[in-house]
Amino acid sequence: MDAPQEELADLVELIMTLSRRISARASKGAGIDLGTVEALAMGLISATPGLTSGQIAAELNLKSSNASTTLRSLEQRGFLERRHDPADGRVIRVYPTAKARQNLALKREAWAGTLLAAHPDHEQLTALLPTLKALDDALAAP
Repeated sequence: MDAPQEELADLVELIMTLSRRISARASKGAGIDLGTVEALAMGLISATPGLTSGQIAAELNLKSSNASTTLRSLEQRGFLERRHDPADGRVIRVYPTAKARQNLALKREAWAGTLLAAHPDHEQLTALLPTLKALDDALAAP
């Protein structure tokens, strides 16, 4: 791998490490009842209610068995509900509950607080948003 590729690989590794660290610090003592994968699933379900388990697995790059386990745990704890698709009763769609929305709001608040505690320059942090959003949009495109 050449130097530019090494730097890009380092960037990806850093983003993934930051994600884990922010999530771990934010969750400590904040009364948050969602793990990292669960929070990602709930964020996706909240942003796009009515997805199927397969769609959630594909979007989060999870094995279907891992997605099913995560969704089952979230459902048992009252964070989501499953409903049959009115157009095709064989299809089951997933929706967030009020408890899920409240817990996710707490998690997002804790994430923001964790970032600001580590690096209090709000403007410098938010200046990263357009580039990261454009990168996310490009990677999300088919």
